[in-house]
Formats: sequence, C-alpha cells, structure tokens
Amino acid sequence: MASWLSWQGYLLSPFGLGSKIDGAWAFANLGVLIALAIGFLGTVALSRGAVRRQEDRPLDRPAPAPAQA
Repeated sequence: MASWLSWQGYLLSPFGLGSKIDGAWAFANLGVLIALAIGFLGTVALSRGAVRRQEDRPLDRPAPAPAQA
C-alpha cells in the first residue's frame, strides 16, 4: 500500500470489522458502498419536491385533429 493511503480503513477497528491490513473486511471498499447509499438517499430526499411538482401538473392535451370535409 502506498504511504499516502495509510488513512484508509480507519473505521474498521472501531466497528469491530478487523484491521486495515488483514481480516475479512480489509479490502472490501466499504467507503464506496457508503458513498453510494448517501448519494441514493440524498437524491431521494432532495428531489422529492421536484417530482411531486411534476406529478401535480396537469397533462398537456394535444389539440384535436381538424375535421375532414
């Protein structure tokens, strides 16, 4: 591991998931899963109002076709 990446995995020990170097969760990329969950939940929470406004708008009806003579 590169020396400048030594900070990665610092939450593994406090949560009882092993150490940064060995253990079942050492190379699991938990941060990627957490970032994915935060992004999903943030999108759902922050776009809820926009979706509701779009759903409350009346549908645009097309103009009726002209009568044929």
